[in-house]
Amino acid sequence: MKAISFVFSKTHKRMYFSLVCLGVLTSSFGQPYFLPGQDPKPTNKVWKLVDSMSDEFDQATVNTSKWQTNPVGNGWTWIGRAPGLFDASSVSIVDGKLCVTVKQLDKAQTINGNTFLYQGAIVRSISAGQHGWYYECKMKANSTTMSSTFWLMSKNSDCLKKLELDIQECVGRTTDLTETWAKTWNKIFHSNAIHRTTNCVATAVQKQGSIATEVENNARYFVYAAWWKSPTEIQFFLDGKYVYSITPSTNFDMPAWIQMAIEVYDWNPVPSDGGLVKSGTWDERTTQYDWVRTWQLVDDVNASVVVKQDSRQDVTVYPNPFKESCKVGLPQGHRYKDFKLMDSLGQMVYSQPIAPTQYEISITPNVRPGIYYLSLYGDTSYLPIKLVKQ
Repeated sequence: MKAISFVFSKTHKRMYFSLVCLGVLTSSFGQPYFLPGQDPKPTNKVWKLVDSMSDEFDQATVNTSKWQTNPVGNGWTWIGRAPGLFDASSVSIVDGKLCVTVKQLDKAQTINGNTFLYQGAIVRSISAGQHGWYYECKMKANSTTMSSTFWLMSKNSDCLKKLELDIQECVGRTTDLTETWAKTWNKIFHSNAIHRTTNCVATAVQKQGSIATEVENNARYFVYAAWWKSPTEIQFFLDGKYVYSITPSTNFDMPAWIQMAIEVYDWNPVPSDGGLVKSGTWDERTTQYDWVRTWQLVDDVNASVVVKQDSRQDVTVYPNPFKESCKVGLPQGHRYKDFKLMDSLGQMVYSQPIAPTQYEISITPNVRPGIYYLSLYGDTSYLPIKLVKQ
C-alpha cells in the first residue's frame, strides 16, 4: 500500500466524530452528544454548531475571541463569592482541556469590605446564546469543597428581568460543615431556572431539577447539557439522555452568556485548614472541561437522505498516538468512498478516494505534534477518528 503524505492547513465543513486514541467514543461533531433515540430535534431539522460559543480547547492558550477569563469587563462585575476570589491566573489550557485550578491565597485579601482566602475563576463566553439552542459540555469536577459549574446568565439590561439558567452545579466533596440539604451535592446533576432580584424585582423565583449521578462528579467526565427549547421550556440531558424539564417562572427570552464558575459556597464552606483547596494535588484542585459546544437548529436541506454514523468495531487504527506514521485498517466489504483529514481547528486539509478493494490506509503526515482528524465517508454513512501525533 502506498503511503500518503500531507501538508496540513485549515478548513472543515463536514460532520465528524471524535474518539480517544485508544478507540473509546468521547464526543460528536456531527450533532450534539445523544444516546440512540434521545435526540429531540424536530423532523426536517438538523443541528448546526455555533462556532463562537463552542471550543475543543485544542489550542495552546485560551481563545480570547470566544472566552473572557477576567471576572471584570464587558459589562460583568462579579469577582466571586467571599471567601472565594475569581482570578484569571487560575485558568489554563492543559492537554486539550480548559482547566480551572483552585488554591488557597498566600495571604488574605480584603476587597470592598469582603475578605477573600481562596482563589477560583470564572470563564464567560464573549458571544450570547438564545432560546432554541442546545448547550453542552464535557466536564470533570474538582475534588475540593469548591464548585464546578456550567450555566448561562443574562445581563441586567432590562430592570424587570435578570435570568440565570444553571445547567449543572455541583461540588467536589461535602464535609461535616455542609448544610444537611446539600450533603449529596458531590454526586448530583442539578439545574436551575432563576429569575434574579434587580432594582425592580425584590424577590428571586427559582425552579430547579436534579437527579443523583452513579458516581461522584469528580470521578469521571460527564456530559451535561440543556436544550433551551423555548422561553417556557428547558430540557436537561445527562450523558446524552433526557432526564428532566423545567418550566421557568417567567419567560426566559433574553440573550444569555455561558458561565463556568469555580467558587466557594457558604453552604459548603472550605474547612478551616484549607482542606484539598490548600493541600490537594493539581488534579484534585482542578475542574477540567474537555469541550464546550453550542448548537442551533436549521432546516435540513438533505431531509430525504439518511446519513448515519458507523460503528468503529471493524475499523482499526494503529499506532495511535503515533510518531511518524499510522495505518487505518478497513473491513472487507466496506462501502467507504473517500476520506478527509482535518486539523484541530476542524478544517479540512486533504481528501482522497478509497477503492472498494482498498483495505488499508497508510498515513505519514509531515506535521507538528498535535490532534488531527481522519473521517471516512460512504454514501449514507460516516466514521471520523481522532489521531494524535506525538
